[in-house]
Amino acid sequence: RCYEVHGSAKHHHCTHCNAYYSYEQIAPIVRSGQVPLCTQCNSVIKPDIVFYGENLDSMILFRAYEMFSHTDLCLVLGSSLVVQPAASFPSHALQHGAPLVVVNAQKTGYDNAATLHFSDLNQFGEALASHLATLEVRKRLV
Repeated sequence: RCYEVHGSAKHHHCTHCNAYYSYEQIAPIVRSGQVPLCTQCNSVIKPDIVFYGENLDSMILFRAYEMFSHTDLCLVLGSSLVVQPAASFPSHALQHGAPLVVVNAQKTGYDNAATLHFSDLNQFGEALASHLATLEVRKRLV
């Protein structure tokens, strides 16, 4: 399962009245170079993501730690694992016995603890696709 701790650009909301907008509604406005404004109150619409300097919602953070307590695998893709609190998630997963796979071009503080480490996302994707294809073939043979 993938949990979007820092939110998703698929969903947007008004910064004043919290009216909801989908990506499909907002994308054409942004592409045209305009700032999206709420149709109800004319305030700015922003994506439902956490920007630098903003705090994570405490319930989302609680759920994330809960998920990392029960995960079968912790997969980190393209993160320096420096910014807290998300940087502590791999440690939490490791403490609960989950293997860790780190895929990042730069070194991280978790590279030595990782079960596997890839520095190239494309290389990782190809290895994963090959492995999954092998599993699918084996499944058909059984």
